[in-house]
Amino acid sequence: MNDSELISQLEKAGLHFRPGLTEDELQKIEKIYAVRLPDDFRKHYSIAVPTADDRFPDWTDFSPENVEAIRVRMRAPYEMLAKDVENGYWVPSWGEKPADKAEREARLTEIHAGAPVLLPLYGHRYLPAAEGIGN
Repeated sequence: MNDSELISQLEKAGLHFRPGLTEDELQKIEKIYAVRLPDDFRKHYSIAVPTADDRFPDWTDFSPENVEAIRVRMRAPYEMLAKDVENGYWVPSWGEKPADKAEREARLTEIHAGAPVLLPLYGHRYLPAAEGIGN
């Protein structure tokens, strides 16, 4: 199935699309959010941008309010994980769980700094950026 056939099928399922992002817009996104977009993101979003409802981030809106809304969505997985850690969650591969809350928070901050930035795609679904600075 080619790209236009796929978009047609998705439109029949109720999704709506705007024209794809230009190379200038893709570069602007990378600059604003301090990431390098994955090739798949670049390819698909240069063809068409899904806009069915507010669960899709609006990558075409560069207003300060929308940029902040996307940044909030980018931070959400980390903030949810931080709350889980505060409530006792710990992954064995992170090493021994520190007894002190501040040490657990510091360790989680280290882990987050080494993790890829997550780009919101739809609702609570994310795609890791190719490169980026943890937000």
